[in-house]
Amino acid sequence: MVLTSGIAKGEVHRTATGELTDADFSERLIALLRRELHVPSLTYAEPPVRLTGGFDTLIHRFTLNTPPNGWSGPLVVRLYRDAEGPARARFERVVQVVISAQGFPAPRPILSHDEVGRVGGAFIIMPCIPGRTMMAAMMGPEIFRSIAALAAMHVALHALDPAALVESLESAGCPLESLDSSRLLEWLRSEIGRAGLHALVPGLEWLERSRPIERSRVICHGDFHPLNILVWRGKVTGVVDWSAGFVRISEPEFDVGATSALIALGPVDLPGPLMPFANAARRWIVSRYLRAYAQQRPLDPERLRYYEALRLLAFLTEAGVSAAARSGAIEPTLLSDPFGAPPLQRRIRHRFAELTAIGLGH
Repeated sequence: MVLTSGIAKGEVHRTATGELTDADFSERLIALLRRELHVPSLTYAEPPVRLTGGFDTLIHRFTLNTPPNGWSGPLVVRLYRDAEGPARARFERVVQVVISAQGFPAPRPILSHDEVGRVGGAFIIMPCIPGRTMMAAMMGPEIFRSIAALAAMHVALHALDPAALVESLESAGCPLESLDSSRLLEWLRSEIGRAGLHALVPGLEWLERSRPIERSRVICHGDFHPLNILVWRGKVTGVVDWSAGFVRISEPEFDVGATSALIALGPVDLPGPLMPFANAARRWIVSRYLRAYAQQRPLDPERLRYYEALRLLAFLTEAGVSAAARSGAIEPTLLSDPFGAPPLQRRIRHRFAELTAIGLGH
């Protein structure tokens, strides 16, 4: 089963032009590393291999021959494909450094560049985390332990110090307004208007008038789901994809509501006859995850309901924007359309109506 999360991140990511071939990227990367590490003879033990995943980034794994200290073992380079790549690379490097310094298992970058021309885009390099995705672990007998670990890791994230992140981002010159959860509402308002998604307006209006006043503020991953969590021998080895478009400082329910929506209604790649069973299993996973989280940190049901609905409307907005772009009505800006399938849209609308009593039409 393949779960995808989409890229409704409160901002528009535009596709970069002139993308390098894998061979050109490999040559440019080793040339840059020779200069940066002052090792003119540096070579690959394993040249970059593109990994799956990454809607708005390209992710390669590679290994160096006789590397300097701190560069041993498999490494991952995350290359940003959009025009906002340099700012995103700076933001995400700071986030991962701060998070990992507080003991949370986020990969700590060892090099970053925000000059687009060097290897075809801004990038960060970090150690390759061992393990497999938690989603894979959930497909077998480890499912109960995996759900408990998902909740425990989320609680641990929300216990970190958000002030340290704010201070570090400010020192790095990153705009702090990107941390505000209201950015997603702003994106919805802009894109629904731009694409003429009139059927979604009642949902947007409900979200705008029902928005809760934040009572607590924690670091939110924003895209926290089993594909972004790696496990090995029953333990979490890392949480990845700290996207500038998703990371926020907001209420815990903002993050937990997004996770609930992603697990229950993220697209899955399965034959049609299996979908009812998969959907039932995903609802069961969400219910157990929520119980496990609430046993460790209280959740406000009304706030949780609101933030799940917020993310669901983002799913529908992505699909509508992509459809409008395909018809030529607007400029294409999104790099993927994971929520475009009509059966999935119907399920998302149904769940939105359950949460809000607002019908969104078709």
